Amino acid sequence: MRTTAKKRINTARYKYVFCIIANRKNYSFVMNDREKKEIYSIHYKDISAVVADAWSEKYEILDDGMVHEKVVETASKHFPVIPMGFGQASTEEDIKAFLMKNYAAIKKLFRNLKGKTELGVNVSLNEKKLIEDIYNENEKIRIFSAGIKDQNDKLNHNIKIKIGRIVSEEFDKKGNKIAEDFYRSLKNIADSDIKCRSINKLMVLNSAFLVENDKIPEFDRVLSDMENKYGDAVNIRYIISPPYNFSNLRVS
Repeated sequence: MRTTAKKRINTARYKYVFCIIANRKNYSFVMNDREKKEIYSIHYKDISAVVADAWSEKYEILDDGMVHEKVVETASKHFPVIPMGFGQASTEEDIKAFLMKNYAAIKKLFRNLKGKTELGVNVSLNEKKLIEDIYNENEKIRIFSAGIKDQNDKLNHNIKIKIGRIVSEEFDKKGNKIAEDFYRSLKNIADSDIKCRSINKLMVLNSAFLVENDKIPEFDRVLSDMENKYGDAVNIRYIISPPYNFSNLRVS
């Protein structure tokens, strides 16, 4: 981290906003990448917007969000952070006006997020394993399968359609049960939670949980228990991040 009182000379009209930090002093650092982009702060009272110069409202080096995430991660090592949504650029005057107008709301959000971490949990079904379990467990499927005859293609076709319907229904039931089981178990530990959109049909849970730091070991233990409970039937992705899903600030 580097703090400086040196006066900056800027010609860029726009500033890309990464996050808000609880800090009243000037703060800056240089990204360790090809661009060597300087990141610095615009402050109002005891809060600051962490920004970089941008020559248009479209931030030219933000290709896939990696720069944004890296800046927020770096700032969060030194200050309490409220991450901003991706792709927000505005003038310095508008950013200062935003900080001034929303000062009370920003301070309240800092208080609400203090001592808490966002934990993201994605649960996806192992399609092959789940279908295998359904075939082994379902009595109707066993009965229908026994009725398949080598020489009767029409009968076999009808039986296979019935089996397919049963498998589809049972697959959905199991998926919903697994999702609800994970969600209820983890929700009880979290201070708050948000259900996000799943990116494919096998992802039955995509949720963010805001958890007090001293409860994270309990959260981890419950998640591990759930993983052991369902075994190979699920694939779990666990993400620890700044509270992107619990701050909806936008510079406008």
